Amino acid sequence: MPPDEKDKPRESGGALAALHDAVTGPRGFVVFLTAVLAALCVVRVLFPNAPSNADVGEQLWMAVDWRWSYGSGANPPLFTWLVMLVDAVVGRTTVSVEIVRFALLWLFCVLSAHSVRAATRDGRLGALAGLAPLTVFAIGWEGLFRHSNTMLLLVAVAMTFAVLLRLDRKDDARAYLYFALATAFGVYSKYNYMLVWAAFVAVALMDGRLRARLLDRRMIAALLFVLLLASPLLHWVAGHLDGMLGHGRMRLAERPTYPALPARLSALADLVVHTAGMVVPLFLILLPLCPRAFGRLPSGGDADLLRWRRLIRRCLLIVFAVLAAAILALGTTRFQARYVYVLAPVLPLAFLRLAAAGFGGRRRRWLAAALVAVILLVMAGAVFRGATYKAHHPAAAPPAAAAGR
Repeated sequence: MPPDEKDKPRESGGALAALHDAVTGPRGFVVFLTAVLAALCVVRVLFPNAPSNADVGEQLWMAVDWRWSYGSGANPPLFTWLVMLVDAVVGRTTVSVEIVRFALLWLFCVLSAHSVRAATRDGRLGALAGLAPLTVFAIGWEGLFRHSNTMLLLVAVAMTFAVLLRLDRKDDARAYLYFALATAFGVYSKYNYMLVWAAFVAVALMDGRLRARLLDRRMIAALLFVLLLASPLLHWVAGHLDGMLGHGRMRLAERPTYPALPARLSALADLVVHTAGMVVPLFLILLPLCPRAFGRLPSGGDADLLRWRRLIRRCLLIVFAVLAAAILALGTTRFQARYVYVLAPVLPLAFLRLAAAGFGGRRRRWLAAALVAVILLVMAGAVFRGATYKAHHPAAAPPAAAAGR
């Protein structure tokens, strides 16, 4: 990667350059990201009914004691445990749930920036990758208003990618420890995390360097450590498997989104539409600025960049194929948006392609401006949605009401 694309200060070049430098510097990126998410968290607390989020209300009455699972058992307990820890500081209010949700979104953005920086050795491109999730509808809008455990899933996926990058570059005991901790974190975050984990491991075994790392005896110790950490949860799951499977069958047999289509085709259409929600918004920003990145890339260049693009692409293809096959095999009638968050690796893949296409100069500054503009638009939309929803639905019950049930 050209040295002028790294972390050193940029030349002066007008407002675009100043904005780019402000939000992509190591300190500026963190400050800007933190300020944006803190402001959005405040908006969400001020307007808790825009829209009313059942997940938030459920957490308030579930976070009363320590268990290995809550409610139907559809999700592991880690998110609720985090809420309980924050409850101990701020009290049992919706604020504690929102703090956890937005802290997880912040961590996902930081991990995304770190991974792209590690893969490309370009800190400023990494910072842009860290801001990009806030411009993706599935994350930067739906994630703001609706999701709880799914935010944990995003962090777990990003964490797994980051530790694989480290394992690829540093053959030491600490890398294996990090791999074990990231895997255990994912197991306790959301059950469909294991699909992404298995896909990452499968594609890593196709790569010579990573295969040697994974077949090392230290990996056996790491996996045994994961099994030790996850054993209480696995024991609980084994004892409640029938109920969990029954709940899963009920969720997958909900009323089809597209009644005019056969049930399985409707669910496949859900998969395609929700995948587009993860991919298309960012694609519409990146394509005009660097069309070369989405065509046939040159075969030369950084060998590691080529390896990681290939690995992520294969991982995504495996995950998407398994989801489609599961829909057909299980007779799924409705496939919800949160199920496609396992496709989150598409975000670093886009920026690895930008790096391979030699994306830089004025186009990169325009990208920084576009990302900031979309983020500010999201903030304005969140305020507008909160204010108008409250005005038009004055009788809507706040999520906190769920705590009394």
